[in-house]
Formats: sequence, structure tokens, C-alpha cells
Amino acid sequence: MSSSSVLKTIKMLGLDNRFPIDVKGVKVAPRDVVAATLPDPAHLGGQMFGKTCAGTWVKGSRTANRVRSTCIRWPITRPA
Repeated sequence: MSSSSVLKTIKMLGLDNRFPIDVKGVKVAPRDVVAATLPDPAHLGGQMFGKTCAGTWVKGSRTANRVRSTCIRWPITRPA
């Protein structure tokens, strides 16, 4: 299963939602549950190899009248 299909499934199930829902009397955000079940990234480094790209989507303005958005990417390569 590709990472894109996993992310699509998480979104389809609503597990990317940041707003808390009531689960048996406890308020919890679905995305916090997903994050809590993921492995610690610091322990995955030695098991990873290949190429990927990390980035972030940024939206804002330097002045009040000109809003712009862009994706900032950093290519990452780790030898096999």
C-alpha cells in the first residue's frame, strides 16, 4: 500500500480532523489518536533508505494587501 493511499484512507475516514469528538465521554481529536499510534521517527532513520521529499505549505503576506502561498520543499536522499 502506497503512502498516498494511506493518507487518502485516513482523510476518507475523517482521522485527519483536528476538532475533538466525544468518545465514551472523553473529548479527543481524531488526528491526535493517529499521531499517538505512529512510531517515533527518531527510531526509524536506520531502517529508511532511498529518496523522498519533505516540505511545508506556507500561506501569508508581507503586507496586508498581497496574500500568497507556496510550497517549500527539501529533497532528501539516503543511500541504501
